Amino acid sequence: KDRAELQALLQVTGLDGKSRSYRVGEGDPYEVISSAAQETMSDLAIIGTHGRTGIAKVLLGSVAERVLYKLDTDILAVPPKKTG
Repeated sequence: KDRAELQALLQVTGLDGKSRSYRVGEGDPYEVISSAAQETMSDLAIIGTHGRTGIAKVLLGSVAERVLYKLDTDILAVPPKKTG
């Protein structure tokens, strides 16, 4: 299911014909991202953020923040599109 959703997203955005690698993994999000970046010797990691602040961020943690502080590669963190 996840691979099909990712492929549909790439197709809608016009990125399906481009050369790239992608993975779908299970487990702790930081560990999965970190492992994939190391295995592929990535120059850049692109990660979406939820844009949570305050108590929600404290209670729920932040995968993006952990990746930003600990991953040893360049990172592009993309916040959600503002609505309204």
